[in-house]
Amino acid sequence: MLLTIAILFVIVLGSVHHFGLVLCRHILPPAKGRNSLVPLGAFILTALLHTLHIAIGAMLYVLLQEQAWPGGFGVSFTNWIDYVYLSAIAFSTVGFADFDVTGPMRLVVGAQAMAGFMIITWSATFIYDVSAKQLEKHR
Repeated sequence: MLLTIAILFVIVLGSVHHFGLVLCRHILPPAKGRNSLVPLGAFILTALLHTLHIAIGAMLYVLLQEQAWPGGFGVSFTNWIDYVYLSAIAFSTVGFADFDVTGPMRLVVGAQAMAGFMIITWSATFIYDVSAKQLEKHR
């Protein structure tokens, strides 16, 4: 069951990111003239998108911990910040400092780490592409 949730989690994060980047392309002005703020806009929009991914992960962790697998993280979280923290360190692939996820919940947290790595790389490529197009217009 958790493997299915982990796979669906990766698919949801990838889909949200895809449609978020499509929306970013529509929000950002076309690369015309000397508008050097376009790459900064791409950075800000992708950072907001990553924040959304972290929030989705935190909501999933709350649901799993509170409803489906109580005690599934091996520690008891005291408030929503703990869930956001777990989601952020998993998404950014930083690693765990304060606690260690045990048991089958490792599948979901590992899936978020894998998706986070792919999404961060995807975002870096997007920002690079936007920046390169802007720099081409300066030549």
